[in-house]
Amino acid sequence: MGWHDERERLLADTLAFVQSVGGTSPPVAPSAPEPERSDIDIRRDMQERLSAFRNRQRFLEIERDAYYELAMQRIRAVTEQWA
Repeated sequence: MGWHDERERLLADTLAFVQSVGGTSPPVAPSAPEPERSDIDIRRDMQERLSAFRNRQRFLEIERDAYYELAMQRIRAVTEQWA
């Protein structure tokens, strides 16, 4: 018995239990259709995401450079003690 069969059996058992307890099938929540987005909205969304990505990359670059400089200072301090 694969997991697909087991899942289907479990769903059938659950549905049968719900129908026996409530007498009816479980209510299905209606899904509202998504509002259509215009090309301008999609473009604006893409630009905002791209801008956020660039800002995050810049932040990580600055952080990485600061860590590198700190590590190099520590290395220089240790190597100077050896000299």
